[in-house]
Amino acid sequence: MINKSIALVVCFLIGMMPAVVFSALQVVSPSSSSFTVAPGGTVEFTVIYQASSPRPTSGLGVQLYYDSSKLTFTGASQIYAQDSAGLITSVDDTANEDGDASTDKKIPAGWASLVGNWPLILGDVTLFKATFVTDAGFASGTTDINVRGEPAVGHQFITAAAPVTVLAIARPQTIPTLGSWGITLLILLLVFASWRGLATNKIFFPRS
Repeated sequence: MINKSIALVVCFLIGMMPAVVFSALQVVSPSSSSFTVAPGGTVEFTVIYQASSPRPTSGLGVQLYYDSSKLTFTGASQIYAQDSAGLITSVDDTANEDGDASTDKKIPAGWASLVGNWPLILGDVTLFKATFVTDAGFASGTTDINVRGEPAVGHQFITAAAPVTVLAIARPQTIPTLGSWGITLLILLLVFASWRGLATNKIFFPRS
């Protein structure tokens, strides 16, 4: 009887081992991991979710961390609606959660399913699109947007590309153009100058 009980316990533990050792993955990736932008330019990318298992989960938490002296978060769009925590806004990163002293703001987003069926669709899921504008004084160097997350129970969170790097470049100098009105005015000035020259010749140098 004792041997039978031990055998049952061993079988149970063996059955549990794959779930413990091989946890399912929740992968979050930005649609682009590098940008080259002039001051006042736009940085925009979608945050894409992938799962290593087709089984639904209880949800996911995702955070983006950035330096507000170089980037301004202008909003999120295309938010995946199922079990969404709601509006995605920027808040202070007071606890330095990403371990990066250069970032001072974070954008938290979350999805939580009470019945454990998130997401309903298979394959890649666009969680949201994030849009930033670079500061007018950010004309050289780089800044990073870090990606972190909290996975569902029994899952492991990874990001396929971190961080998102923004390279600043100086805005090219533009050569002013005359335009159609400027060209017309220039022609009129040349005609007027020519007429004045002819008039002067007639006054001071009359024909004999």
